[in-house]
Amino acid sequence: MAIRLGENNYGKQRVRILQVSRRLGRHDIKELTLGICLEGDFESAHSKGDNRKILPTDTMKNTVYTLARKNPIASNEIFCLQLIDNFWKNIEGGLPVASGIVHKHDLSGSFGNQGHETVNSAGRDRRRRTGQFPIK
Repeated sequence: MAIRLGENNYGKQRVRILQVSRRLGRHDIKELTLGICLEGDFESAHSKGDNRKILPTDTMKNTVYTLARKNPIASNEIFCLQLIDNFWKNIEGGLPVASGIVHKHDLSGSFGNQGHETVNSAGRDRRRRTGQFPIK
């Protein structure tokens, strides 16, 4: 009886991003928690010890940080698609990728309808989940 490896995936979860957009007299803060999942044929990694198709999870995390640093996060969905596109182009074999974001909250340096320089707010934890983006 032969043993067969079933569906295989791995990834990095709980990658936290805090992005501050500084504008004249106002700072906007966006806090996100992101997860990445790679799916594919990793049988050679398990059976032969060949890790050429394996992307280290620290590399996944650092890719998220680099992409967030280069591009302001205007929309969670667009950021997810940019991240998936980046992995798709740069991973050997073009592994399918899924990504999801939990948007914790936005804080703005404003009070009411008027901007204010020194607003300090703990903010409410308003969680909004951006769905999974499977590519197959």
